[in-house]
Amino acid sequence: MSPYERYSSSNSTVPVVDNRNSNVALQDTDEIFQLPLGVPLIDTPNGRVLYITRHGESMYNLENRIGGNPSLSNRGQQYAQKLGQYVNKNLKFDKVWTSELSRTLETSAHIKDIEKKRIMKPELNEIMSGIFDDLSYEEFKDQSPIEYKERELNKLTYRYPEGESYLDVCSRIEPVMSEMDTGENLLVICHQAVIRCILARLQRTPAIEIPYIKVPLHSLLKITYLNGQNTVEVIPLNVACVSTYRPKTDPTLLSGLGDSKLELKALTKVSSELKKTSLESPKINTNKLKADEREH
Repeated sequence: MSPYERYSSSNSTVPVVDNRNSNVALQDTDEIFQLPLGVPLIDTPNGRVLYITRHGESMYNLENRIGGNPSLSNRGQQYAQKLGQYVNKNLKFDKVWTSELSRTLETSAHIKDIEKKRIMKPELNEIMSGIFDDLSYEEFKDQSPIEYKERELNKLTYRYPEGESYLDVCSRIEPVMSEMDTGENLLVICHQAVIRCILARLQRTPAIEIPYIKVPLHSLLKITYLNGQNTVEVIPLNVACVSTYRPKTDPTLLSGLGDSKLELKALTKVSSELKKTSLESPKINTNKLKADEREH
């Protein structure tokens, strides 16, 4: 039996990892998440280099909106051109994986022979924000303060109504991780939440930290597997962009929103998860990462 099965909730159907019949050796501490975080794939070739980038700045990034299928902003288009120039001059890719969303397709547009190289992978689509798709974060907060508060207090396991959680995304990408981790000459263009899950999978990031991994906009990530570890080099392409990074929220700042019992419930859940998560922290080369203002 495959280690993957699909389960149906009342709102969505998402892939999850089924550990019961898998030969993937998980640590006990990963069981609560049903994720093979930090388990190296045995076929990963030493010296393997994988390149990943977020799409260029989108119109929704400018408007602080969630999800949707927006086009690139003018600066996002500049990044797409800069990325194409850099790739065409310095790198050789046999395959370019994108999501199915317009902003990743537009970001790949200036890479030479892209129509022959591009493969759209639905597994790489951004986290599904369900009924809150296309809203700004302020609209989300105003229209559904209890849902907003619950997500801010426990971003890892919070599932958007009719959408996904971070854990759902981590499970969704798992079927393509083997090819991604063992392939050569591959560029992946996708989204912030998805890249966070990929980096966590490759770098043994504690699961509770996944929603807060910093993934810079308008930068190329070079991920090298060497002697059992994946290290990340950040290559900025020097195109300005907005700041979309959302750090952890201080629970005391949410005291006026919705049901006060949510805070205790969420913090208790997070505490339980932390006790059952004991993995290595990521090793990221930040020498070339200039400032957090480019990170989402």
